[in-house]
Amino acid sequence: MVVIKENFQLKQYNTMGINVYARYFAQAQSLEEIKDILENHRDYFPFYIIGGGSNILFTKDYNGLILQPAIKGIKPVAEDHEYSFIEAGAGENWDEFVKWTVDSGLGGIENLSLIPGSVGSSPIQNIGAY
Repeated sequence: MVVIKENFQLKQYNTMGINVYARYFAQAQSLEEIKDILENHRDYFPFYIIGGGSNILFTKDYNGLILQPAIKGIKPVAEDHEYSFIEAGAGENWDEFVKWTVDSGLGGIENLSLIPGSVGSSPIQNIGAY
C-alpha cells in the first residue's frame, strides 16, 4: 500500500536543490500503487509525476500530489537475431540501466551513459535526441 506523505520537502528530489514543499508526496513501488493513487485518491489532486528530478525546476511549493514512480527491476523479455528487448522499471536510474546493458553485452545505448534521470522519465527528457 502506498504511503502518502503531507508537507513533504522536495529538496532531495530535484537536482537544483530548491527547498520547496509538496502538499502531498508518494513513491509508488508498483503499477498497482500508481493505479490506486490515480483512481482512489482524487482528493490529493492536482498531481505531478516526477522522475529523478534532473529535468525540473521548482520555483514554489506545489499544492497537490507529487508522484514519483519508484518501480525497480531490469530483465530481458525477448531476443531475436537483431534485437534484445529489455523491460526496466520506471524508477531505475537511467545511467545504471545503460551500464546494465553494457555489462550484459548489449550494444546500442552505451553512448547515452551519464545522462541523469530515471528510465520512466527518459522519453520526455529527450534522451538520445542528438
